[in-house]
Amino acid sequence: MEITEKKVRQIIEERIRFPFPYSVEDWCKNLYLENYHCHKDTANFRVKDCAEPIENYVPFIQKYGGKCLYSGDHGSQGNAFKTYELAEKSNLKYRHSAEVYWVKNRHEKDRANCHMMIIAKNDEGRQDLNYILSVANEDGFYGQPRIDLELLLSVKPENFIVSSACLGGWRYKDADEIWLKVADHFGDNFFLEVQTHNTEPQKDLNKRIRRLAEEHNLQLICGLDTHYLTEESRLKRENLIKYKDSEDDSERGWYMDYPDTIEIIHRLEAQGVLTEDEILESILNTNVFVNECEEIVFDRHFKIPNIYRDLSYDQRVDLLKKKINKAYALDQNKSKEKVDGIRWEVQQFVESGTVDYPLVSEAIVKKAVAKYSGEATRTARGSSSSFFTNKLIGLTTIDRFNSEIPLYAERFLTKERVLSGSMPD
Repeated sequence: MEITEKKVRQIIEERIRFPFPYSVEDWCKNLYLENYHCHKDTANFRVKDCAEPIENYVPFIQKYGGKCLYSGDHGSQGNAFKTYELAEKSNLKYRHSAEVYWVKNRHEKDRANCHMMIIAKNDEGRQDLNYILSVANEDGFYGQPRIDLELLLSVKPENFIVSSACLGGWRYKDADEIWLKVADHFGDNFFLEVQTHNTEPQKDLNKRIRRLAEEHNLQLICGLDTHYLTEESRLKRENLIKYKDSEDDSERGWYMDYPDTIEIIHRLEAQGVLTEDEILESILNTNVFVNECEEIVFDRHFKIPNIYRDLSYDQRVDLLKKKINKAYALDQNKSKEKVDGIRWEVQQFVESGTVDYPLVSEAIVKKAVAKYSGEATRTARGSSSSFFTNKLIGLTTIDRFNSEIPLYAERFLTKERVLSGSMPD
């Protein structure tokens, strides 16, 4: 294929439905492609099929001029925090993603476990993806954590970019109708994914995808499904699969590396399925993630679960004080020293914004005692026993004011420590 500025400009004008992030001249010179469908060793807790750490992707992305780093893996968001920090460090854009497992109805015992790529377009989309994957693990788990069409179609169309992923996305006989329903919901945020494997099943699927795209005016996108980057990591993956006895014969003949754009074009041409325009469209469309996804900023402040969501912070402060006062009323060894200590400790919780820490900890311990016959020990891990209020709400049996050895409340929590970045010990 001869790549000319005239041809690329025509495809961008006629086929690309988002503001293209590069000039025609720049793209023709650098042939930018985003590798959004890639796997890392974080997949191995779910599917033992990748030995590539995400750090190894960065030099390849930078070499090929990519702009984004994608967190997703099989059935999960991967190590989102590690990916985010690595993206920052490497001057890449963080993209929150997952290759989810899906079925028609997650409440049925259905092991189809089809595949789908989802990339969050914004922070609300990040939360949506986290939510549907949480639900998939709670009431959709059957062999794998599975979302279903009900969950997927409950998400606002503008929050996700969705692709049909690999051959694993087409396991139902009526997959065409299902994908058309997904396409109808997500509109221009939906893409039919073609891959480069020169195998009969992939060529047949690309023919099917091509027909659907033509008949229903749908967009094509090229997914690499990368599982290794070098020959060494290919052998590591092979050994991992053999060791875990998880070989998949359906993957024979698959390309699972990270080639440059010229090689991708050659592989798609070798299939003899897509036209030159369709090949270029599928590659150009991978750049949708560069600017069409908003930048997600992680809040690095401490997060403490709030189990009293109907109460404001001040109301939760009052609740904690009531619990402590009620417990102290039953104390057999009251003293001014204890009262002063309680006031100081509560002040540290309140002013450091950590009132939810004792409230949620109390709820956890109560459940452990009531449901699982747990018992508070006469020892303490860390320095939680150095707060007398922790004894009052049942987190420890130790009374620091009557301890045989000195216990220093400052070891557990002070406002200054929390505000400088250190949580309760």
